[in-house]
Amino acid sequence: MRALAIALLANNAAAAPLHGRELSQLNILRYQPGSDVIDHERIDLDQNAVENALSTPDFLTAQLIYQNGAYSKPSAVCTIVEGTPPATVTKKDGVFFESANGYWTQGKAYADYTGLAKGSEFLFTYPVPDAKIVFPSTTGGSLPTEDTGGSCWVGNLPAGTTTANTQQAYGLCIKNSKYFTTPAGGNSSVWFGTGTGGATGCDTGSSSAGPTTCTTVSAEIIVTCTNRGKRTLQGFSTAAKAKMYLAKPAVGADCPAPKDSTTNPYKNGCPYTSFVPYFDYYCGTGSPCAANGDYANQIVEGALNGNNQAATLTNGGMSFATGGTQDVTYANTDAARVQIIKKGTSYMNSWMYAIREFEDAIDDCANGDLTTNAASSGPVHAWDEGVAFYVGSIPSVTLYTIDPNNIANAPNAGVQPYLLGNKRCSNFKTCGVNGDQTDGEAYINQALWPLFQEGNTEIIFGNCAKVVGIKDKIVAKMTVPLVQGTLRYAFKQSAQVQSNLAKAKAEGAIFAAGVLPQVAACSATHAQTIFDNLSINNKGLVDFMAVKAAFEACYSDMGILCSEVGGLWDGSAYYSGTTPTGTEGVEGSAFDASPCKDPEPAMTTTTNEDLSDAALAGIIVGAVLAGLLLVFVVVLVMKEKSGTPMFYSVQEPTSKQ
Repeated sequence: MRALAIALLANNAAAAPLHGRELSQLNILRYQPGSDVIDHERIDLDQNAVENALSTPDFLTAQLIYQNGAYSKPSAVCTIVEGTPPATVTKKDGVFFESANGYWTQGKAYADYTGLAKGSEFLFTYPVPDAKIVFPSTTGGSLPTEDTGGSCWVGNLPAGTTTANTQQAYGLCIKNSKYFTTPAGGNSSVWFGTGTGGATGCDTGSSSAGPTTCTTVSAEIIVTCTNRGKRTLQGFSTAAKAKMYLAKPAVGADCPAPKDSTTNPYKNGCPYTSFVPYFDYYCGTGSPCAANGDYANQIVEGALNGNNQAATLTNGGMSFATGGTQDVTYANTDAARVQIIKKGTSYMNSWMYAIREFEDAIDDCANGDLTTNAASSGPVHAWDEGVAFYVGSIPSVTLYTIDPNNIANAPNAGVQPYLLGNKRCSNFKTCGVNGDQTDGEAYINQALWPLFQEGNTEIIFGNCAKVVGIKDKIVAKMTVPLVQGTLRYAFKQSAQVQSNLAKAKAEGAIFAAGVLPQVAACSATHAQTIFDNLSINNKGLVDFMAVKAAFEACYSDMGILCSEVGGLWDGSAYYSGTTPTGTEGVEGSAFDASPCKDPEPAMTTTTNEDLSDAALAGIIVGAVLAGLLLVFVVVLVMKEKSGTPMFYSVQEPTSKQ
């Protein structure tokens, strides 16, 4: 039944007409976006670069990539050396330049600029081709292949010592800016577009004659430029309060206020219902995230810096350095810090920002504006962005063809939240379309595809109210792998001897951090039980059964089913037994990691007051017709018995022999 429901919903959503909207965009695995979000997908390449740096670990490089970006919304940050720019430069105006590979190219002004002069700074974004990333690189290593025609992926990526080992791709970067072959940089030239839409008439490509081909550009402007990614993993969190909590016209708000409930009788505008539990749990008065709502950033930066900046979060604090009040025996280790950073950036920063885009899409729907998205560099549909941030650019459809039973471990499995579901389903026997397998794509992900498509379709049709319920279902399903991760590492500590206890504690702590606010919204007591057991600073015992019971008590409130979470599977049965010696659990205590039971559907009764006039009229008409049919049948039977049937056979009588 589950499989049939998913298949039907996916087919119906995919087949629905989209009011003239052409479905020509490249798929995100099983999802068909209605807009170009190729550049948005590429935030996962920053995540991948952070993870590459942590493999050493090189915390400083990881931090610089986390803060400054490289791959998503690649941009040049330029300072004017000489020349006279236009008095006004409008966001998205063309910026014409020669790239490092000798191609004449046109980028776009990142913002509105007025009064640019010598010493002024401005940004422009590089063009991103409408093409899927090739990963891993064709030359080897855990890196993407540079786009055909060149890319500008620089930022703080390791420069290396040769073109063979540099992680930077600079062919598209403005000539003489800072990149691998010109680390100090030099003077570059740009021409601002002065016509409608920018630098009109410019001939681009390797054979272009340059600015002489343009019809509406400024005079040459001499600049010095550095290169970075303007969309960053850190920014996903530091913008949280402005984009998910504060409503305009509040100071600093970048989110609309709820519309009149009489004309829009569904939840829209800030504060977003999906973010409120997180802000309330972590960011109360005096918390380091009170100003910006950046609870995830505080935790990640605390691990990157190895300090105690996240210790004073309202709830769920973490300490990574000595000198505080918490025990840091395990937290103050490279193994623990690496896991907090690696999983925090993906399963907290990106996870929440993907949801933010689904919320934003509802606001766009409520405002009747589906494509004008201020946080994007073009007419991008926010719903598509949410899917892009959830999945990323690395996974490709070859996941389903090359080794479909080993999706979670494929070289292009990805690094965004989509990956987590595929990893955990093998531990909890929740893979496959029915959620009862130990390999393949997670049931949760298979259930998300039709929800993503259905939400997209309903928004395009303007059925905004329906999208709210779809968004809530998406959030619940995206939460399941976080619950599974928390349970898995609670079990590992409680019931299994660990060779790297610091790593296990960090993984349990960061998975718990991603879901604790939702549990707290159900029960502060249950949330505290989970935190006390899974805190990175807990040096005491871990009670797996207490953690499991605390979660299960809140599944209903969280919109989660026991069958979606599953149970920890040992290969032939669900784990059960007694705690052995040498674990962090109570020796000899019983444990049972099998799934809980979903409640039976409640019986419902319907009264006249619950029915609309039309529905009630339909029932009455149906009842009258049924009564007439019954009378007809009774008369028919009586006629037959009396020997005067109402109908006679038209069949020829059989001749006698």
